[in-house]
Amino acid sequence: MGSSRIGPKIPSVQFEGAAPIELPGGAQVVEVDAAQVRGLDRNGSGHVTITDLPVEGRWRLDGQTPSGAKVVLELDGAAVGLAARLFEYVKHHRLEGAIPLSTTLLTEGPTQRALLACDSYGASLRRVDPAHLLDTLLAHVDPKTKVFAGGLRGPDGAPLQFPVVGPDGAVIERPAHYDGRTLYVYVPAHEEGVIAELRRRVEADPKYRAVAVEPLTLSQAQGFEDRMALRFDRPGVIWCSTRCPVVPELKDDGYLVPGARFGIEAYYHDARINAPGARSTIEALIARGGPDDRAQAIEVLSAIRGTVNLFVNQIHAVGKVMNGNHTVYLGRSQPPCLTTCIKEVAASWAQLHPGDPVEAQRRETWIRWATAAAEREYREIWMASPRRDQETGLSRYLDEAPSQAPEEQAGHYHGLKWSADDLKADAAIREHGWDSHVGALAMVGPERGQIRQHQMLPVCLNSLLFRYERDLAELLEGQGKTDEAETYRAAAEQRRQTMDRLMWNEERGLYFDLLELPGGSLRKNGYEDLRSYTALWAGVVEPGSRRAQKMASRIADFMRPGGLATATQKSWDLAFALNPEFTERCQWGHQHLGWPIATYETAQALRGAGFVEQADQIAYRWCWAVQREMERQGGLQYSQRGGFEAPILEKMDVTHLSAAGLAEVGYGNQGAGNEGEGGGFRWGYDAFKLLARSLSPRLAEALARGIDPELLFGPELPVANRSVGHRK
Repeated sequence: MGSSRIGPKIPSVQFEGAAPIELPGGAQVVEVDAAQVRGLDRNGSGHVTITDLPVEGRWRLDGQTPSGAKVVLELDGAAVGLAARLFEYVKHHRLEGAIPLSTTLLTEGPTQRALLACDSYGASLRRVDPAHLLDTLLAHVDPKTKVFAGGLRGPDGAPLQFPVVGPDGAVIERPAHYDGRTLYVYVPAHEEGVIAELRRRVEADPKYRAVAVEPLTLSQAQGFEDRMALRFDRPGVIWCSTRCPVVPELKDDGYLVPGARFGIEAYYHDARINAPGARSTIEALIARGGPDDRAQAIEVLSAIRGTVNLFVNQIHAVGKVMNGNHTVYLGRSQPPCLTTCIKEVAASWAQLHPGDPVEAQRRETWIRWATAAAEREYREIWMASPRRDQETGLSRYLDEAPSQAPEEQAGHYHGLKWSADDLKADAAIREHGWDSHVGALAMVGPERGQIRQHQMLPVCLNSLLFRYERDLAELLEGQGKTDEAETYRAAAEQRRQTMDRLMWNEERGLYFDLLELPGGSLRKNGYEDLRSYTALWAGVVEPGSRRAQKMASRIADFMRPGGLATATQKSWDLAFALNPEFTERCQWGHQHLGWPIATYETAQALRGAGFVEQADQIAYRWCWAVQREMERQGGLQYSQRGGFEAPILEKMDVTHLSAAGLAEVGYGNQGAGNEGEGGGFRWGYDAFKLLARSLSPRLAEALARGIDPELLFGPELPVANRSVGHRK
C-alpha cells in the first residue's frame, strides 16, 4: 500500500459512509492490485474490522482507471465496511494481480450491504431430506446442547446426577447414562420408509458408524419415564419431514435455523419473525422482477413453508411444536406463533403466483392442513392442563417434565440446592422464549426475589394467544367455517377482557404478568419490560384508545441511543437489589440490552396504532446501531453455503454501543460467528430488513448515509441514559 503523501495531480477518492464518488473521465472501474486488498487485514484475523486500521487511521490503495489515470482510494474509519467488502470479494473469488473494482461495488452503502446479508438464506438453511440428513448432522454436531461432546459425564468420567421433579412432585436424583458415543437420530415411527433409508445409509458407510436411527412414538414423547430416558440416557435429534403430505408435489426439503453456527436445530420461537422476514425478502425480489430474482423468491418461500411444515409434522409426531428438535426439549414448547407463520406463508405464496388457479388450490389445501394442526396445538397444549389456569382461563409457560437442564454448560447449577419450585421455575423460563429473563423473579409477595416463572400468567403469552385466536377465526372464516370462526372470536374477546381486568395498571400505563401467591391469590408482578407491548402488537389494545396513548407515552423510559432496551432502568434496579446474581446474568428484561424481535414488534405495534414518530425513532436507532457495528466488525462476508453473511447479532448493548458491539450477558453474543462460519443471527437479519424497509424515504436516505440519530430526533422523545451513550 502506498504510504507517501498524495501528490496534487493524482485524483483521490475519499469514502465517507455512503457518499457518492466521481472518478476522473467518468470511468466506471478502478484497477488495484489484489495483494493490496488482502493486505487490508493487517492483523491476519481473516476479516477486516476496525482493529485493522493503521496508526494514522486510514487505509490507502493505489490504483488507476482503465485509461491509466492514477487514483488513490482512501478508506478511513467510516469506510471499514467497504474495506471489508473489498477484502471478502478478493478472498472469495481468489483474485490475483490487477483487478477491476466497479463503481457499483465502491459506492455500495452500509444499508445495501446489510440488506444483501438479510435477504440471503444460504447460511441459515438446512436440508434434511434422508439423502442429506446424516451428512448435515455430522457437519453440525450439536453446537447448542453439547451433550454429544463427551456425554453427560463429570471430570472423573462418572455419570452426572440431575435433580428431577417426579410425577408426585418430589425432587429425585436421576443419574445420566449417556456416554457420548452414539449419535441418536429419532424418526416418527410411522415414517417407516425414512427409517429404512437412513438405516441403509448407516450400514453402508463407515463414517456413520456412531449414528443410531431409532423410531419414536407419540407415547414415548409424552410419557414421563421415556422423556427422562430421552433426556439423560439416549439424547438425540428428532427428525420430522419438511413436506406437506396433502400436497405431495411440493418438494420442500429445507427449513431455517438461527444461523450458520447452529446445527440442524429448528426453533419455534424464531419463526415468529422469520416468517414476516421471509415475506419481506420475497416482496423485494418480486419488485426487482428478474427471472433469477423470482427463482430466488420461490426458494425462500419453500424454506419458510418447509419450516412451518416441520412444525405441523412435529404436532402430529410428538404432540406439540417443540422448543427445538432435540429430545432434551420434549417437555416444552415455545411461544405459540404457528398461525402467524401460516398467514405469512399464505400471503407470500399468493404474491408469487397471482391468478394461478393451480397454485391457489395448493395453497388452500395447505392452509386447511396447517390450520387444523394449529387448532390442535391451541386446544391440547395452550388451553389444556397444566398450562391453562382454570380460574382465569389464562395460560402459563412450563416444562411438563422439569429438571435441571442437561444442555447447560458445566458449572451453571454449581452449588445450587433447588426445591421443586426452583426446578419448575427454571424449566418454565426455557419454554418462555425470553429465556433467562429478569421478569421471572417474583417482585411481590412473600417469595420476592426468587425465580417463580411457573407461577406466572405472562402478558406476552396471553397476548400471543389472543392473536392466535383472532388468526384462527380469520383462517377458518376463509374456509367457510363461520361458526367455528365465531367461537374463536368470542374466546379472544374473553381473553382481552380478562387481561384488561387483571393485568392492566392504569397508573403505570403498562400490562403486567400475574403472579400466583401462596394460597392461590393473583397479583400483578410489576416488572416493566417490552413484553407489555406484545399486547399492543397482538391487538389486545385498540389503536387510538386511551390505553394505547398511555403505552406510547411510556416508550421514552425504554429508549436508548441504539433503540429500545428490554426493561426500564427503575425496574432492573429493583430486581437487582432483590437478587443481584440472577439479575446480572439475565439477557432479557435487561436495562441495557436490545432484542431484535421485541424491537420490531414494538415499533410495528406503535406504527399500527398511529404513533409513527415513536416507531420511526425506534426503527432508525436500532438499524443505525446494527449497521454501525456490522460495518466495524467485518461488514459483508460471503457464506460458505452461498450468498452473504454479516455480523448482525442476536442482541446488542443499546445503551453503551460498545466498540466491539458485544453484549456478553446470558448466552453471550450468539451469532457473532467464526471465520467463514456464522456471520450473523437469523432474527437479527429479519428485524433489520423489516425495520429498515419501514422507514420513510427521508429516514432511509439518512440511514444509508449513517447519520447519527441524535442529529435527527428532537427532545420531544427523550432518550433514557443518554449521557452514557458512546460514539465513535
